Amino acid sequence: MADLGESWTTQQLVEFLSLVSSFPDEESAIAGAVERAAEALEAEVGAVVSDGRLLASTGFSAGNVQAEMLLAAAAGRSSVIEVPGAGSCAVIAVPLEDGMSGQLVLARAGDAFDSQEANLLRGMGRVLTLGLRALRVLAAERTLREHSQEQALENARLLARLRERQRLHERLAGIQRAIVQRSELQDVLDAVVGGAAEFLELDAVGLRLLDPEDDEWTVLVASRGMDAERFPIGSRAHIRDGVGGRAVSRKGLVVAQHGDLDEEAVAGLVCRSLEWAIAAPIFENGRVVGALSVGSRNPSRAYSESEEHVLLAFAEHASLALTDAKNFGTALHRALHDMLTGLPNRALFLDRLEHAAGRAKRDGAMPAVLFLDLDGFKRVNDSLGHGAGDQLLIEVGRRLVGCLRPGDTAARFGGDEFAVLLEEIHHEGEATAVAQRIMSALHVPFRVQGREIPISVSLGSAAMKDAGQDLVRDADLAMYQAKARGKGQYEAFDPAMHTTLVERLRLESDLARAVDRHEFELAYQPIVELASGAVVAVEALVRWRHPTQGLLLPGAFIPAAEETGLIRAIGSQVLQQACMQVASWQDRHRSPSPLAVAVNLSVNQLTDPALVGEVADALDASGLDPRSLILEITETMLMEDLEREMLARLKELGVQIAVDDFGTGYSSLQYLHRFPIDILKIDRSFVGAVGEGNDAAVARAIIELGQSLDLRVIAEGVEHPAQVATLLRLGCRWGQGYHFSTPRTAAELDELIVGRVVTGWDLPARVLGRPDGHRPMRERGSAGAAVYSARS
Repeated sequence: MADLGESWTTQQLVEFLSLVSSFPDEESAIAGAVERAAEALEAEVGAVVSDGRLLASTGFSAGNVQAEMLLAAAAGRSSVIEVPGAGSCAVIAVPLEDGMSGQLVLARAGDAFDSQEANLLRGMGRVLTLGLRALRVLAAERTLREHSQEQALENARLLARLRERQRLHERLAGIQRAIVQRSELQDVLDAVVGGAAEFLELDAVGLRLLDPEDDEWTVLVASRGMDAERFPIGSRAHIRDGVGGRAVSRKGLVVAQHGDLDEEAVAGLVCRSLEWAIAAPIFENGRVVGALSVGSRNPSRAYSESEEHVLLAFAEHASLALTDAKNFGTALHRALHDMLTGLPNRALFLDRLEHAAGRAKRDGAMPAVLFLDLDGFKRVNDSLGHGAGDQLLIEVGRRLVGCLRPGDTAARFGGDEFAVLLEEIHHEGEATAVAQRIMSALHVPFRVQGREIPISVSLGSAAMKDAGQDLVRDADLAMYQAKARGKGQYEAFDPAMHTTLVERLRLESDLARAVDRHEFELAYQPIVELASGAVVAVEALVRWRHPTQGLLLPGAFIPAAEETGLIRAIGSQVLQQACMQVASWQDRHRSPSPLAVAVNLSVNQLTDPALVGEVADALDASGLDPRSLILEITETMLMEDLEREMLARLKELGVQIAVDDFGTGYSSLQYLHRFPIDILKIDRSFVGAVGEGNDAAVARAIIELGQSLDLRVIAEGVEHPAQVATLLRLGCRWGQGYHFSTPRTAAELDELIVGRVVTGWDLPARVLGRPDGHRPMRERGSAGAAVYSARS
């Protein structure tokens, strides 16, 4: 593998070529090149000598050039010279190449020149000759008119060859820059093949590398002009098959054409419909690893010696690229596989899908594609770090492969998106069976960094029904539809989904405009004391006043807002509205126990560092006492230390924390001791079992748990008088639901608040943050809280 020094040398040579090419004539170019070479290698003196003459020098004072000493060093008669003012200096001399006579000489005090510096200087010598030839081209152009017509034609041919040579060097320099800049290996190999095809103007170009699993076979990794159906990217060929395999075996340039005695070589030409072909070996760290092959289908097209040199030049640059890419096995894997999971990447997946579709045309097989996305993967990254996220993706890939048949392909498309290719199925039910097997396998919690991480997947499938069908697009669309239904859902593709997609895109566009135009409104549902019906708090619920569709409830737009990230902007507006409205009610309807407001936080907000500042800003702008703000989170959000730290920071502001839908989440009861919780809200599904002789065991357990932990308990979804009576008997003091009031606008709710009698909405000292109830200092920050309810 090329080290950093080699990459640096390549960059230096590119810059050196640009410098030499910038001078108007040979004399100034030689002088400038000497100065640049001495500067690059920190030499005291430098010179260019040719045929016993000193052409240029640097480092000597005027009139004190030691010409004889430099000539002796150039001839190899001296390895050390005395330089006035510098003393004894080590000497290095390299020849000017490419047919130019002369030497480039440097001398410096101190350390002798090492092998890397010698390589750089030799490279500079080659580049200098290239630049001088280019200058001679310009000189030749100026003198063309001064020659006879015959001489002018000859000069024009020479000029064309020189221009072509210059163009070749520029193309090779571009490949060198791509290597230095660490471009993708596949891009560099494609550039090598494209350059060979452009300059040789032949019918077919292919670059094959040895199969890392079996060096008796080669793999096609880049091509131009080859039959994609017969010789697709990734196709294998035996080492004896074709001129490329022979170049690998012989480690040298190989030519094959009709009329050869070598029957296997002729057979390779016939297989590829070629009249003749040439191949040059490709090396990696001195080991042959592949070949670059070119060929023509024209029997009258002859190849020249110069074309062999061009082919060798491009093969050498492919060798440089492979050497720079650690090792051949890694390089080939990087070109066709995802580096994290080891699964095929998008390019290889699409190639296999294309071949499966081709086979379907011939033998009637039906390929299918499954497209899946992990639900909540961003939260794993945000809460546990990208290392945990990477480990989770690796484990997902392993389970995915374990669900498939031999011959099927699982691939990672990037991020948390995976795709599965089922090569041959007989009906769509087989794809559904595989999808269900995958969802079951991934439903089992993962063990990551000593923690159990539960995940679900949204999965879509599409089976081929016609030749022009885009299976990946259709499976992706089906997955998108599954995700819209909620987490852990599966959908098979239906053509009507295209209409749904258009509507979804329109919704997202309208949402973005709604944020800019502040089209969101709030409704408020009272939270009451069960015994008296007195209003003690309200829950803020967002609505969207759509310009053409009217008032929309959260379920119609919140999922899209979360997926697009607009939920944060919506939440910022809603939080500010809720605080301002309740502060206004408190000013107009003063009470010993001020009215409180409950707002919901999404999981994205709870992992957002800006949340604390957003809440503090809303409180400051409205003047609302922090004790009057209740932030609601769902039980499943209480998973990691990051959430506990965020809740602790929110508590420092003086706000209250409520757990919504308690009893339904994964986290269960163990987190109540670890997190700073003030309020439990019994999920409506448990409240529905209360009264009329139904089992109230779960509700009773939650109420008793809240009492034992000194937590307030609020029953949600109270709809019948019998439920109120039973909840009071069980010891529950507060509730909300349609039995008391539907969500109302601020104006409608104002009448209820006017006559309310507040009793028992006590605020324990631990809720206030300090025994004396003093308002704590707030942390400043930026906007970002999301407040909504998707149920109401």
